[in-house]
Amino acid sequence: GVGRSDIIPTDRFVLSKFRPDEKPLMEEAVSRAADAVEAILSKGHKKAMNTFNQRA
Repeated sequence: GVGRSDIIPTDRFVLSKFRPDEKPLMEEAVSRAADAVEAILSKGHKKAMNTFNQRA
C-alpha cells in the first residue's frame, strides 16, 4: 500500500514528487519493471511471474 502522512492531505502525499533519497529505489523499481515486461514477452507470463514474484 501507499504510506500516509498526518500532515499532508493523502492526494497531495501520493501524487507528490519523490524525495531525493527515494530516487535510487524508484530507478531500481522502474528497471525491474522493464525487465519483467521483457520476460513476459519472451518467456510468457507464468514464467515471468515465477521469476519476479519471488520474495527477496
